Amino acid sequence: MNMIKSKNAEESLRKSKNMHRTLLENLPQKIFLKDKNSVYVSCNENYARDLKIKVSEIAGKTESDFYPKKLAEGYIAGDKRIIKSGITEEIEDKRVINGKDFIEYTVKCPAKDERGNIVGLFGVSWDITERKRTEERIRASEKRFRQVMENAQEWIWEVDTQGLYTYASPAIEKILEYKSEEVVGKKHFYDLFHPEDREALKKSAFTVFAKRNSFSEFMNRNISKTGKTVWLSTSGIPILNKKRELLGYRGADTNITEYKQIEARLKETATELREQKLALEQKNIALSEIIAQIEVEKRKTKDDIATNVNELLLPILEKLKLKNAAGKYVDLLKNHLEELVSSFGRKITEKSFNLTPREIEICNMVKGRLTSKEISGLLNISLQTVEKHRKNIRHKIGISKKDINLSSFLHAL
Repeated sequence: MNMIKSKNAEESLRKSKNMHRTLLENLPQKIFLKDKNSVYVSCNENYARDLKIKVSEIAGKTESDFYPKKLAEGYIAGDKRIIKSGITEEIEDKRVINGKDFIEYTVKCPAKDERGNIVGLFGVSWDITERKRTEERIRASEKRFRQVMENAQEWIWEVDTQGLYTYASPAIEKILEYKSEEVVGKKHFYDLFHPEDREALKKSAFTVFAKRNSFSEFMNRNISKTGKTVWLSTSGIPILNKKRELLGYRGADTNITEYKQIEARLKETATELREQKLALEQKNIALSEIIAQIEVEKRKTKDDIATNVNELLLPILEKLKLKNAAGKYVDLLKNHLEELVSSFGRKITEKSFNLTPREIEICNMVKGRLTSKEISGLLNISLQTVEKHRKNIRHKIGISKKDINLSSFLHAL
């Protein structure tokens, strides 16, 4: 009976050892066992493969059998230190295999018997090269990201779900005059809002938080450390964990105070321009009324002149003519008086004829039916001079080569 129990116990132990051996061989780590003198007792397949030996060949060997003397001595010294102190150590070891750099992470701990006595050293190691490279890339990426945030003109910030600042980039000092350490962990985002806007913006912000929405182009008034009003344009995105739970918000603020000041000045200018336009329109109306009144006065003056000439002067001239006065002179004077109330004088001077004063004077006489001889006598100039003037006049008014009577043309103006 006892023999049967003994066989069953041995079988169970054998199965247990086989199970542990199977477990060790299938682990991706490299595993080894050494005695108190740092001599190998056993290892798994992965460890043996790394040393380019078989598992059965490891027993009785030391580090000196596989590594250069100085390196081996360092490994052995470390083993003895752990066996002596009984303290587990974690070691990162850079190695070169086939010309490539590798980083190996090893955990070494004292191996103890059933009574707790240290009888050797147990070790587990694995290649962490790719992990270290990934960590390095992450650190480099974080460093670049941090540099971008630290040097950005915008103020980069993070808050938790209660709105308490957990990060504030140095740009906050330039924008709101606070140092980062005066804000992080001490102020909520709504503490910096303008007092008149604080409650409304706080309520709006927490509504966004509850919905976990992103937001952008959110313009808001803030108060700087010294009490200045600062306009900011704010954008933000939610920070979520893997379970899509809200951890807080990350965002950026751009100082748009100068833009808002320009906008305010433009509004003031627009108001001033509208007022000036209204005033100008009113002045134009008044000017139009003045011009209309002037036209009325001009027509009245013209009517008065015409009445005076027709009713007073012309009858006198008729009487002079009856008393044998020089008829041609009387006719000429009568003609000039009639011209006073006509548009001929204005037309002959306004037209682009470029007539000289003497030519205009002769035009008036020609229109009055005076001959060249009579004009010569009245103006005390030679007949040839009169004819020369008449020729120049015909040329300037564009009828020099046309069969048009000068007197008739001038009457038609």
